[in-house]
Amino acid sequence: MNISRRTLLSLGVGGLALLTAPSVWAASTGPRYLGVRRLGDGRAEPFRFAACVADAHGCVLRQVDLPARGHGFALRPDGTLAVALARRPGTFAAAFAVDGDGPARVFHAPAGRHFQGHAVFEPTGRHLFATENDFDNARGCIGVYDAADGFKRVGELPSHGVGCHELVLMPDGRTAAVANGGILTHPDSGRAKLNLGTMRPNLAYVDLESGKLEDSIAYPNDRRHKLSIRHLAAFDDGRVVFACQDQGPATDGLTLVGLHRSGSGRIEDLEAPETTIQNLNGYCGSVAVDRGGKLAAVSAPRGNRVLFWNTLTGDLAGNVAIADGCGLAPGPASGSFVLTSGMGAFLVSGPDLPTPAASEDGAPWDNHLLAVPDMRA
Repeated sequence: MNISRRTLLSLGVGGLALLTAPSVWAASTGPRYLGVRRLGDGRAEPFRFAACVADAHGCVLRQVDLPARGHGFALRPDGTLAVALARRPGTFAAAFAVDGDGPARVFHAPAGRHFQGHAVFEPTGRHLFATENDFDNARGCIGVYDAADGFKRVGELPSHGVGCHELVLMPDGRTAAVANGGILTHPDSGRAKLNLGTMRPNLAYVDLESGKLEDSIAYPNDRRHKLSIRHLAAFDDGRVVFACQDQGPATDGLTLVGLHRSGSGRIEDLEAPETTIQNLNGYCGSVAVDRGGKLAAVSAPRGNRVLFWNTLTGDLAGNVAIADGCGLAPGPASGSFVLTSGMGAFLVSGPDLPTPAASEDGAPWDNHLLAVPDMRA
C-alpha cells in the first residue's frame, strides 16, 4: 500500500515531520540508498560513523552523525523517514528525515535489551518493529516503538527463537519473516557466541499484531543446524530468500543460501559449484531481490564476491568480484543491484551487466544498504 507524504504528515508523527525540510524535498530525483559509512578514511581510530543518503552513483546527498557504529535501516513506507539501528550489542537507534537537514532523533532499547541491528515499519508508518536480544532470559524478541510518540517503546513480541537478527515485512503487510540465527550472546561477553554446541536457528513468520507464530522452518538436527540464518529478503509473491553464516568448519562447504515459501514445509537450497561455496569462507553478509522479482543477490565479504541466483529456476546466474563487498540493494532497473564495500566501492552490477567501475570515493561503507523508493515523481 502506498501512503502519500501528506497523509503521513497528517498523522502527526510525534514532531518527526518537522525534521523534513520541504525546500530539500525535490532537490534530488531518482533512486537513492541508505548506508552507514565510517567517516574520514575510516581506517584509523577513533572511528566516527554516519548514516548517509546516496544517489545511484554513490554521491552522498545527506549525512547524519551516529553515536556509534550502525548496522541496518528501517524506512517509513512513504520514504520520508529512516531509522538507523546500532550494530549488535548496541542500544541506540537514530531516526532522521531522508530529505531533511537536521540531526537525528536518538532513542534507546530498554534495560535488559539491546538491538540486533534491524527493524521494519508496518504499512501505516506508525509503529517500528525492531529485533532485540532479551539477554538475561536467553530469547529473541521484537520491540514495538511508537513513531507518533517519539519512538516510545510500547510493547514487544516474541521472535520465536534465539538470536533474532534481520526481519522483513511480508507482502500481506501484517506478518514479519524473522531470521532467528540461533546464537546466544550476552553483553557481558561482548560479541562472544555462547551456545554453539546447542544452537538451533530457524526462520519464523510472526503476526505483528498478536505475536502469534504463523509458520517456521529449520534445518534438520544434523551438521546443518550450525548454519546461522542471519539475513533475508522477501519477494512480492511471498517467497523468502535467506543467507547463513556457518558456525562449523567452513571447509565443509555447506550451501549457505535457501529459498522458502511459508506453508511449504521445505527449504530449497540455492546451489553453487563446490569451489565457489568453499571460497565464501562460510559467511554471507547481505541479501537483496531485484525489482523484476526473479533474481536474488547474496554478498560474501570474506570471500570478496557477490553471487546472483535465478530463483525461478534455482540456477546460479553469475557472480562478481568485489573486495570486502557486503551492502546490497535492488538497483535502478530489473536485473540490477547496487553493491557497496568496506573499501569504499559503490557500483551497479548484475548477472547480465558488464563489470562496472567502482566509485572513486574511498570512505568505507558498512554492512548493509537500503533502497529508498522515489515517491516524489
